[in-house]
Amino acid sequence: MISRQPLNVGEDPETVDRFRQDFGLELPLPIDSDASVMRSYPMSGLPTTFVIDTQGRLALRTTGEPVWDHPEILEPVRALK
Repeated sequence: MISRQPLNVGEDPETVDRFRQDFGLELPLPIDSDASVMRSYPMSGLPTTFVIDTQGRLALRTTGEPVWDHPEILEPVRALK
């Protein structure tokens, strides 16, 4: 499975939906309930954020709480448009 959207591992659908609403996110946040997608990418800790481009390539990986308005995060995400 390749997703062009955030993917959550660990929280229940209600928690994910509350997060989406609290931050005004209009995109869906699919849940990797069996962790099959998570096992497809190397991780060294949680949370880990992966941004995957439309070709299925890893565009960004960050471990820890991402600072979404930091240029190191924004630039790779904006480059996907």
